[in-house]
Amino acid sequence: MTERDEALAALRMRFDASYSALWQSMLSELADGTDDRLWLTAAASYLFRTTGVRWAVDPVFRHPAVIDAINAGRGRALERLSFALYTHEHNDHVHLPTIQAMAGLPMKWVVPHFMRDKIAAAGVSADRLVHVRAGERVEIDGVTIRAFDGRHYDAGTRTGVESLWYAVEAGGRRVFLPGDVRDYDLSRMPAVGKVDNMCAHVWLGRKNALNSCPEPFLTQFAAFIAHVAPSRVFLAHLYELRRNPNDMWTRAHGEMVAKALAAAAPAIRVVMPDVGRGEEL
Repeated sequence: MTERDEALAALRMRFDASYSALWQSMLSELADGTDDRLWLTAAASYLFRTTGVRWAVDPVFRHPAVIDAINAGRGRALERLSFALYTHEHNDHVHLPTIQAMAGLPMKWVVPHFMRDKIAAAGVSADRLVHVRAGERVEIDGVTIRAFDGRHYDAGTRTGVESLWYAVEAGGRRVFLPGDVRDYDLSRMPAVGKVDNMCAHVWLGRKNALNSCPEPFLTQFAAFIAHVAPSRVFLAHLYELRRNPNDMWTRAHGEMVAKALAAAAPAIRVVMPDVGRGEEL
């Protein structure tokens, strides 16, 4: 085992050992607070609270002890969720044990039309499923969700999967959620309007994480964020600990993006949230 592999294994062990406590802390904060915040529940999965409405994006709780806790009724704060929103069907975004554990919660499941069978098969009842297509608008508990075609295919190929982007508006403030993006072509950008907060998933080329200069993807990704022009961008999809080192993005990659953005769009505030730590919106 290389030194890099040993460091990654140690990081996985520390994360697994701490996750149950992080989860309890997240749920407590989600239930008790009133300010607008987000929490990373995994590398690219979220809990949100906006104007008092609680919702999730691609919810994933991978730790078996957490799934057991939800099944045993110890995740009562999750009952306050109004809806869960899905972007695409990759396994790091659609975790069947999480869905099965949460299937009985009194909330809606906003699902791209091409994913409805997968979510339904996990136990979500038909009356709680809301199927959406690009161009459609959904409103739940005063929160407006607009769907756009996603771009989870490598540029010029069909390597990837179907996905949707979302602009979620509550109280006059908008969160842009493009999920995983592999094609940063600005000529195909939809008009999403003014964006207050953007969740951008770091991706700088396939199997390219060990490249010290991951171009042209670094410049393209920074230009993509700068084009959206959010007041603040949250850089996520870091430390996906089950990936190989050449395909795992880290804080060092986030720092590369932040530096590129400082040159291209210095007004954008860059935040790299940690799993379990709430961030203000």
